[in-house]
Amino acid sequence: MKAQGVMSPIRKLDRVLTEEVSAGCQLTIEDENGEAYQIVATESQIKALIEDLSAYLSKAGTEDELVDHEEMGDE
Repeated sequence: MKAQGVMSPIRKLDRVLTEEVSAGCQLTIEDENGEAYQIVATESQIKALIEDLSAYLSKAGTEDELVDHEEMGDE
């Protein structure tokens, strides 16, 4: 079992690159400071990530529509 370390500070995402490798999908994640991290994810992990991001986008879209609707009603 790996020891859990201290979490690093939150950084803003600059870009993500993907590449198919024998072990799955390699994600290269670069932060605003130019620091890059490489992570290999399995197909099931990528699918779970896509589902989470889709749910986030759906929720964000719904919230945007509510704000637009409220702003239109305020005019």
